[in-house]
Amino acid sequence: MGLIYRGRGAGVVRCEQCQLPLDACICRYRPTLVSACSFWILTHRKEFFKPTNSARLIGACLPDVRFFRWERTQPDADLLALLADPGFRPALVFPREMAVLNPAEQQAGAARPGKCAFLLLDGTWQQALKMYRKSPYLHGLPVVSLDPDAPSRYGLRRSRSDSQLCTAEVAVELLRSEGETRQARQLNNYFRVFCYSYIEGRNHRTPETLPEMEELLRFRAEVPD
Repeated sequence: MGLIYRGRGAGVVRCEQCQLPLDACICRYRPTLVSACSFWILTHRKEFFKPTNSARLIGACLPDVRFFRWERTQPDADLLALLADPGFRPALVFPREMAVLNPAEQQAGAARPGKCAFLLLDGTWQQALKMYRKSPYLHGLPVVSLDPDAPSRYGLRRSRSDSQLCTAEVAVELLRSEGETRQARQLNNYFRVFCYSYIEGRNHRTPETLPEMEELLRFRAEVPD
């Protein structure tokens, strides 16, 4: 049986794509982006249907994004196959100081040819830490650690620290690190629009036009779907 979200806001009529209330739908602003990177998102089961989940923004905007549901006792076979695929060069996005590092595997992974693939753990910090600790197949992967210049702008949930970015913000930083600054800017714009529109919709207000919305519309006119 599939999971059903029964939390706060479960009865709201939402857009099937962006999952925001219909009056706050942001689909008209969604940018179609190109990237040389793949994003693999391993999601905690409690995150899949939360309307505040930001990982879906990555899948909506970028071309090669794959989602996997984390299970403690049964790793996703498709994800394991991708991790072993010589056509990809996977790296786990996780704090280096908390990772189990195998120098031999780290060095081999860093030198491995193939398409850059970032593996993100999608959930609260406590959930992500549990996912990592209970998943030996993640241990020893090359690790990418982020040191953001600015605090998180998420605001839809409480966080233990302003330095803890949500999943969409992590993707923005990774795109910047790969030199894909235009893609990073537009994904960040879409993320900002999502956060603002979510709050306005939750408070039964019609969102006003933000500068980020106008920039996204200009981008969409230049780069149509």
